[in-house]
Amino acid sequence: MAVRRWGPELEVDGSGPQGLPDMAALQDGGFVTAWLDLADSDGGRILVQRFDATGQAPGAPAILSAPGGLSAPAILTLADGGFVLHAERAGPGDDRDVVAFRFGPTGAALGMMAVDDTPGVPSTGPALSRLGAGFVSVCERGGDLFARLHGPDGAAGDGPLPVNATTMGPQGRAAVADLAGGGFVAAWMDGNLGRLQARVFDAQGVPWNIDEVLVNSTPLGGRPADPALAALADGGFVLAWEAGTSPYPNTAPDVRARLFDPLGVPRGPDFVVNARTLGAQGTPDIVALPDGGFAVVWLDLAGMPTIRGQVFDGDGRRQGGAFTVNTHAPAPDMAKGDLSLAALADGRLVVAWTGTREDGSPGIHQQILDPRDGVVEGTAGPDLLHGHNAWGDEISGWEGADTLLGLKGDDQLSGGAGADDLVGGRGDDELWGGRGNDTLVGGAGADDLSGGAGLDLASYAAAPAGVTVALDGSAPSAGEAAGDSLTRIEGLLGSAHGDFLRGQAGADLLRGGAGNDTLEGMSGADSLAGDAGRDRLVGRAGADVLTGGTGGDAFVFLWPSDSLPGGSDQVTDLVRGLDRIDLSAIDAKPLQGGNQAFVLDTDGFFALGDLRQVRQGANLLLEANLDADGTAELAILLLDVPGALAARDLEL
Repeated sequence: MAVRRWGPELEVDGSGPQGLPDMAALQDGGFVTAWLDLADSDGGRILVQRFDATGQAPGAPAILSAPGGLSAPAILTLADGGFVLHAERAGPGDDRDVVAFRFGPTGAALGMMAVDDTPGVPSTGPALSRLGAGFVSVCERGGDLFARLHGPDGAAGDGPLPVNATTMGPQGRAAVADLAGGGFVAAWMDGNLGRLQARVFDAQGVPWNIDEVLVNSTPLGGRPADPALAALADGGFVLAWEAGTSPYPNTAPDVRARLFDPLGVPRGPDFVVNARTLGAQGTPDIVALPDGGFAVVWLDLAGMPTIRGQVFDGDGRRQGGAFTVNTHAPAPDMAKGDLSLAALADGRLVVAWTGTREDGSPGIHQQILDPRDGVVEGTAGPDLLHGHNAWGDEISGWEGADTLLGLKGDDQLSGGAGADDLVGGRGDDELWGGRGNDTLVGGAGADDLSGGAGLDLASYAAAPAGVTVALDGSAPSAGEAAGDSLTRIEGLLGSAHGDFLRGQAGADLLRGGAGNDTLEGMSGADSLAGDAGRDRLVGRAGADVLTGGTGGDAFVFLWPSDSLPGGSDQVTDLVRGLDRIDLSAIDAKPLQGGNQAFVLDTDGFFALGDLRQVRQGANLLLEANLDADGTAELAILLLDVPGALAARDLEL
């Protein structure tokens, strides 16, 4: 398995010293990062920034502050799509409280609440994990660890519940994770005995284990530090930590890990995470992967400080080699907890750490990574799935209204069920919409677009120049559509330039977009919309709906059968003096030689070759007599047209 960088390393905007990032993946495919800003003269404050699935920030960060200052941010995504942040708040003297900040699904701040503010008893080191519809928090109070259960709104419920069974010596630096089978597991450092401990609890906070579980069972583990915890898909969990010594002679500390079953029973001994053995390795973070495995990142201090990572399967076997995360050196004084790892909704990873800005000050850096080897699977719900910029991907949305982005390479995108948006990007892509009303964007390259069941659209809205597309194959494609193959497509969306779009037999939807476009519906009850620009709309056979949009547009009729009485076309937005009805291609007196022009009926006799206007409430019916029988052979309904048409509104 090759883990590659997805996009460039990103430096989060900010000024002054910043560090201690923590991040969580969001349901919309993006993520949220919180970090400590030490530039505040009144003490530390915390910044919270949402990022989209490409790593871009859609707005400014939220700024959290409190008298005395805040520190130690811990952030968690909630079941409703919002998120919650816990932090330490400095109090009088050495006192410290834990407070919570709740955010809604849109990122709107919903207020602050106290979590643990017992006077004179410092509460520090908050850790968070989902638990059912709510979540669980763990913090240190007076040298011991306590848990609280929280509801979906973030309010503290049951607790404080004791976490550690051994009470001799300080217990701290807790980590917590919700288990796949229910309940949660907590792990921490036992400062008295110099080891890592863990304990499993049910969903009510009742411990399964009477005693604590010893994590670092081998003497080679030394005095461990910085535990990181992840719950695995099989119901068990895995812990990673910085070991105080190394099993290799004359080498510095390593990062080690150990697997446990759902009840906390070890599944084997400790194992070394880092492949390199020279130089200190430490500050790990860990995250579970959708396939049942897990990924670990850590700081490698052998030579130039480097952030490295490794993927493992569910049994702890390495999947491929170690990978490098950063392209710029981390801050030389990275502190414990200065490295954070999260798994995004589409299977990618994102890492945040304290790096060095160009001016030498510490700032927050982030890097998205892709471990998927080009195969990306969605879920039963709505997914936002990204491919990679370096190779072709196979992306399947499955159920739900999905957005699939292939980016560069020759991609295969399958929407599955639901109303999906498929964007191939660069390369020769294959797009299958599946069931539902889908929008397919091939992008640059010769693409195969197949809509499947439903009303499916091929969109060229982002094309850099005008395109030519004919769904019936009667005209060669041009522009960004050149080389594209379209099957089971019922609609076309044009670019912001001058396009030629033609439909096929059946009901089609054609939209020109900006620019001076020509739209031809062909047979069937079509819907044509020119949008901005001076457009030419030709409905052809069938009862069509024609909307010109802004600009002076021409509604063109080539044959009397294009708009028959009883099944006439509708023009929805004709503006007198700006738009026009074009009947110049129709011979008003077909039994006579030449091409005769229509004449506006002014005497009420409706003779051969006459064009009359019949008021129908707010609408105007335009009728043409082509055989002197006093009845109409062509009829066009103009919606919401006040008054009568003049010669300037007609091309006869």
